[in-house]
Amino acid sequence: MPDPLRAERACPGPGRALTLGACLIQALFASLAAAGEIRFDELPAANDNCCYLSDEYADQGVLFETTDDGSIWDGMAAGDPGDWELDGTAGPAFLGFNGRSYEATLHFDEPVVGFSMDAARANGSTGYAELRVWGLVEGEIVERAVVPLGAANAWVTASLESEVDAVRWKVLGDSGFRPYGVDHLTWEWAAPPEPEILEVEIDILPFRRHNAISRTSKGLLPILLIASATFAVEDVDPESLAFGPAGAPALGQWFGPHQLDFNRDGLFDMLLFVRPAALEVGRGDACLTGTTWDGLAFVGCDELEVVEPRSRGRGHKYGHEHPEDD
Repeated sequence: MPDPLRAERACPGPGRALTLGACLIQALFASLAAAGEIRFDELPAANDNCCYLSDEYADQGVLFETTDDGSIWDGMAAGDPGDWELDGTAGPAFLGFNGRSYEATLHFDEPVVGFSMDAARANGSTGYAELRVWGLVEGEIVERAVVPLGAANAWVTASLESEVDAVRWKVLGDSGFRPYGVDHLTWEWAAPPEPEILEVEIDILPFRRHNAISRTSKGLLPILLIASATFAVEDVDPESLAFGPAGAPALGQWFGPHQLDFNRDGLFDMLLFVRPAALEVGRGDACLTGTTWDGLAFVGCDELEVVEPRSRGRGHKYGHEHPEDD
């Protein structure tokens, strides 16, 4: 989970109410594009044409679709049980094709970019042969790649640049027998779309004109989440509420959150409380973030000054410090 405090520090300076809130929400929802990889050494080699891949890599978000091809074989470094004269490029194992179709399709749970794969002609292949790779989105081809195959165990790499949700490949040639191997599939999951963020209105310390509180106050900090024609507090998940850069949670049980029509506009608002000790000393915009039950993110910001209590000087009950006697 991203650090909200780090996100707050990365945002612009004072006067940034919307920007700060957006940064906090984006820090909660951001997900860096993650890489995917299949080496075919993750599973025991079948070393037989019996076991075509299907859902063995489902935990990585990938499904294989094959018809009469595509079993995992050990390479020459492991005894070359199928007499392929191949060694994988990311380990001894590889995916072997010597059936009638010479093809396979990968289906990804989510769109990917930067797909690449290694391929090489195997023992017994004759004549011209080439690897053709198609990138698809919802069944429609969006990109093609064609790579000629050389001698046995002379691996080449084919790659796609487009965002796709499926990849299909096939080896074609002028010979009826064209066995080949595939290894080291790599890709990156496409970055998720920016989440929709609803701007809402909050009022910190709604019972005061000046929004200031001591960090060591034994009281609680009230925050009013104000409803509107497009935002109903009844839809808010109270467990999702977080206030300030450190993400202080809303207190529960008898502290609320409570629903009341604070501004008498006919709509219920939400009154919640957080502990001042969870806040950082400083003055500027402080933001409340959260989500509705159906997953809509929202943010509201208001100015707040958090101070440390003044140290009490000698002989003065109001805490004003006196200079030391000479």
